[in-house]
Amino acid sequence: MKLSSITIVAVVIILMLVGLFFAFRPTTDAPQTKTTAVKITETGMTPNNISYNEGDTALLKFTSSTDAIIHIHGYNVELPVSAEKTSEIELQLTRTGRFEIELHHNDEEHEHKHDHDHTCQAEIPVGAPQPQIEVKAEEAEETGKILISVELRDFEFTPQNGKNPVTTGHWHLFLDDVATGMFTDTEIVIPLDQPGKHRIKASLADTNHCEYGIEDETTILIPGHAPHDTSTTTNKHDNTEHGSSATTHLGFLDVQPRNP
Repeated sequence: MKLSSITIVAVVIILMLVGLFFAFRPTTDAPQTKTTAVKITETGMTPNNISYNEGDTALLKFTSSTDAIIHIHGYNVELPVSAEKTSEIELQLTRTGRFEIELHHNDEEHEHKHDHDHTCQAEIPVGAPQPQIEVKAEEAEETGKILISVELRDFEFTPQNGKNPVTTGHWHLFLDDVATGMFTDTEIVIPLDQPGKHRIKASLADTNHCEYGIEDETTILIPGHAPHDTSTTTNKHDNTEHGSSATTHLGFLDVQPRNP
């Protein structure tokens, strides 16, 4: 009987220790900022699948063998890539699922969808208030990058099924009058290391890339010796040699639900 009592006490102590271990062990499931280097060719990308957890911050660094535009579906983000340099984008991963990543080759028409000579004009829903956008730009903590933030009023990226109608869509970014991408985040970090004064413009658009004619702009001064020609900081692609446009499936961005 005495041995049985000692055994029971020992088992209880062991269970308590095990419980304390799991209760106070350092957790690795907290949101993290992780960097992934991605190599792109005309036929695919390495790695083929990029995996993160919900709540993580993804810093994606793309090196490409060709000049093109990357489109990350689901997050509605576009990023120009060039054979001359590494292109970076930072994403706050708030949406779970598998999202296709495509490469638009020499897509002149795709690029011009962001220009101001649109063939379509977005319409604000009947009864919805007039949306507004305010854009701000400042140097980011990391050298060679800038932080762009937008403040939106009466505009939503995703309909919230509310009683009142609201205008929805995304916003387009223009850097020195060159279309740079489309976004559904209120803060983004993009590379910009060319010294001089640069124009930052943001405009509201619907899901078909038709603009509402509502925009705002600001300027940012990057310290340093500016070259003689600072009219643009983003390469405009010359499509004279390759007139056709095509889209290539590259892979997927997988965002897994985070365990509670």
